[in-house]
Amino acid sequence: MIMLFPYMLFGLGLLAIPILIHLFNFRKAKKVYFTNTRFLSQAKKVTHSQNKLKYLLIMASRMLALAALVIAFTQPMLPAKEEMLNSRMVYIYLDNSMSMSNKVDDNTTALDMGVAYVERILKMYPQGTKFQLLTNDFSPEARVNRSAEQLDEKLTEVRHSAIERSFPEIYQRQKTEWNDEKPEADFYWVSDFQESTAGNLAALQLDSLIQLKLVPVTSPEVENILIDSVFLNTPYYLPEQKNQLTISLKHAGQENYNDLPVKMLINDIQSSATVIDLQAGEQQLVTFDVPMQVAPAKVKVVIEEFPVSFDNERYLVLQPSPPVETVEIYENQASQAIERVFGNEDLFKFESMKTTALDYARLEKSNFIVLNAVVNISPSLESFLQQWVDKGGHLLIIPSETAAANTYKRLAPFVTVIPVDKIKKMPLQAVDLNDPFFENVFERQQKNFRMFSAQTVVAPMKTPETHLKFSTGDAFLASQIQGSGKLTALASPIDAAYSDFHLQALFVPVMYKLANESRQGSTKLYYSLRDANIQLRGLETYNQELLRLKNDEQEVIPAQQWMGNRLIMELPRFALGTGFYELVNEKQQTVSSLAFNYPQEESLLKSISAEDLSTWAQNQGVEIISVENEQQLEARLDENYRGKALWVYFIALALLFLFFESLLIRYWK
Repeated sequence: MIMLFPYMLFGLGLLAIPILIHLFNFRKAKKVYFTNTRFLSQAKKVTHSQNKLKYLLIMASRMLALAALVIAFTQPMLPAKEEMLNSRMVYIYLDNSMSMSNKVDDNTTALDMGVAYVERILKMYPQGTKFQLLTNDFSPEARVNRSAEQLDEKLTEVRHSAIERSFPEIYQRQKTEWNDEKPEADFYWVSDFQESTAGNLAALQLDSLIQLKLVPVTSPEVENILIDSVFLNTPYYLPEQKNQLTISLKHAGQENYNDLPVKMLINDIQSSATVIDLQAGEQQLVTFDVPMQVAPAKVKVVIEEFPVSFDNERYLVLQPSPPVETVEIYENQASQAIERVFGNEDLFKFESMKTTALDYARLEKSNFIVLNAVVNISPSLESFLQQWVDKGGHLLIIPSETAAANTYKRLAPFVTVIPVDKIKKMPLQAVDLNDPFFENVFERQQKNFRMFSAQTVVAPMKTPETHLKFSTGDAFLASQIQGSGKLTALASPIDAAYSDFHLQALFVPVMYKLANESRQGSTKLYYSLRDANIQLRGLETYNQELLRLKNDEQEVIPAQQWMGNRLIMELPRFALGTGFYELVNEKQQTVSSLAFNYPQEESLLKSISAEDLSTWAQNQGVEIISVENEQQLEARLDENYRGKALWVYFIALALLFLFFESLLIRYWK
């Protein structure tokens, strides 16, 4: 214990006053006249020793009260746990993600409380201390050193951000400030420590010179319901045909929720509505009919649920699905089965090309190429297909039984043709309906799905994705990612002598699914503000001009790059909000409509448990400052950096001794 004003101890000389009062007690005796001495027998006898003990206790109480009062005036305190230096840098990360819109009480959001915590931190450090404030935007301004007054003013500009950051991402970003020189610094981390966005805590490599201090902003458990996903029931959207939109709702709370309104608005006009009940932890699907109308259609799905409301809306754009540019490359004769399956002109723009008459300009624009029973692949075709797949194309290889062993190896290393001495077809296993490849392929699941038989002409294919298998477990239909594109191969030719596949009902949906997968980069129903970049293809602009994102409130020019007919666009996540945006060209003509939504992870409000956070902090040597309000935070920081003031305890002690003295005088007769 130390004293700020030790000279006040001279006041202990006042302890002589109670002693003097005790020694010179000049109380006069009071005479009482009795008519009859028999009444004296009823009086309680008080011995001289009892009186002496009473007066000694009274004197001691007075002396102790005075001593406690004098010590209180010396401003006693416990020494600070950490030394505060003017040269010490202070870094502050303030979580301003959407989860911080959760309420900590009836009137205060978690972000408001976080700002109040930062303000208290600023007041703790001496004049001249330099601060840096980092938020989820990772703005370049976060690298600017500021005084406490400047940073306090900057706090008024902090708003909720649609960007969430993981623990490793935040720490790695801040470490860039310490690469050149590593000063001794404090790093305050003010956050709700949301479990769904925390990332891998074990991946954090902490610097021993940087004192990391976690300041959790605690909120009560909230019964939040989120729109988990929205999807069309068919992979193609044609405005002149009816479709259905399915909404997946998830209850992330612990209590049942009744009478939840769910609405769908198309072009700001309510189209459908319903009311549902959700059990705790339940996930439920709601399906609405999408009427025939002019496209594109701007759709907004709305639920009415409180107190967390930032995720009550989901925006999406129904764009007419452009025909899939599909090309069959053959050597001797085109396949009628392939021509029939891709003959729907609303869905496919199909063309067959012979290897001796290839149109490479047409091939470059295609989404899906079927290399059907080609035995002799020219070097130019092989080189083109390799580059085309790397840039995002989808190539389906249907092998020829007469091809050499290495015919397809340079295109697809997992395809090796083997000689077939005698055709002996093998049955295939039942379709695995849990395979994501078959999601939304069939309207209803069938347990007894009729399968076909086939004779393989390739060695067993080893790939990450196997969608159809022989009864032996070997792959019949296999795929793997190649660059930005995809390679898929069949184990048998489309020939009745080798396979019945093209004669089965399964053939059409599988081929449709493969073609639909080639739409990667075409406009999605919606995008997440978490996406760093998006890919668009099939845009109605061919001169590769600079495009802008525009809505009623803002217009931004994102970083963008054209690769053939594909546009790769980097999202300026710190500038975008949720809702609809028009992608316009330099003449302000709309090229496409896009919809953006908050990341789903932000809606999962559960925080890392105090026990798990404490265990990790102890293992890493990190301090956790657990408080419920800014006053408690100030007290904790005072204790750390200014020491713990004890004068109030000595004042309380003085009052306690005076109270004890009054009890002695009043009740000890």
